[in-house]
Amino acid sequence: MTYKNIKFEIEGRIARLTMTRDDRRNTITEPDVVAEFIDVFKRLQTKREASVLIITGQGKAFCAGGNIKDLKTSDEQETPLQHRYTYVDGIQHITQGLNTLDIPTIAAVNGPAYGGGLDMTLFCDIAIASTKAKFCEQFVNLGLIPGDGGAWIMPRKIDWQAATDILLTGRTFDAEEALRLGVVYDVVEPEALLPRAEALAQQIASRPPNAVRFIKMLMRQGTTQSLPDHLEHCASAQAVLQSTEDHRLALDAILAKQTSPAFKGR
Repeated sequence: MTYKNIKFEIEGRIARLTMTRDDRRNTITEPDVVAEFIDVFKRLQTKREASVLIITGQGKAFCAGGNIKDLKTSDEQETPLQHRYTYVDGIQHITQGLNTLDIPTIAAVNGPAYGGGLDMTLFCDIAIASTKAKFCEQFVNLGLIPGDGGAWIMPRKIDWQAATDILLTGRTFDAEEALRLGVVYDVVEPEALLPRAEALAQQIASRPPNAVRFIKMLMRQGTTQSLPDHLEHCASAQAVLQSTEDHRLALDAILAKQTSPAFKGR
């Protein structure tokens, strides 16, 4: 696929997705944008070329979520059933893709993250914010609910009372408050944002790729599993990983007190 709304690249097992539509504040509800995200997620999930994905925005905004102008048009022209499928066939694919992706995701939040942009931040495994970042779950201000799963992910990532406040007041908060609440993991100056995300991604990418994927899968599965079920999956995963070439390379290097080798994903 030729990308018109994002820039996507993979280098050294680090994938980078940059939203490039600063002219519309990197909104993500348009069908062509959704299709490009879906294509990226499919490639990352099936080709196994990368061990970590960084998502960021180009320009002043990280992601404004939905396009308000498009919302007004759809309100005037679409039936309730068409509205439903706009979400099911649209932005919910981005939510589902982020939630099921086997590799860890890092949001590098360079600017405002509103609505779906805040939810994208929360669906990423780790978020690093610029001091210029601002956050707002603005759906309630429009008389709407988070149609992309924001009310599902927020109470799972931060305190219930804080989530209730953010979801029901629709207020805007800054990066420092986002750090205190656990919306983001770290806050840095704008010029340090991508280097900080890259350094973290490089640490992850230097580890055995299959172990990284399995750990991410186990973390995701563990949120809905009983401990006995989780331990059963752990046993199966460990049995597979102990037969891999990367495990033997890592074990030999540790026993020989050598630096970690270049892992091959085998």
